[in-house]
Amino acid sequence: MAPGCEARSLTPQHTNPRTPSTNRKPGLFIKPLLIKWAYGMSFQSSAERNCLLERYLGINNRRRCHLALARRTPIQQLGC
Repeated sequence: MAPGCEARSLTPQHTNPRTPSTNRKPGLFIKPLLIKWAYGMSFQSSAERNCLLERYLGINNRRRCHLALARRTPIQQLGC
């Protein structure tokens, strides 16, 4: 099981390779992540970029409202 899943009582779901209908949602998450975080900011090293991933995900999940969620944050949508 993926690290952290057991602590959160989550079961990872895997998609079939080269299946656009099941790979769409992960792709919609990964594309903005690459554009806005990984390549959208300047980092001194990969280690620095990796350290800031948790902060970016916190902002993305707790502060940024998503149109697909009726302008709610993912945390609000989950009821946390």
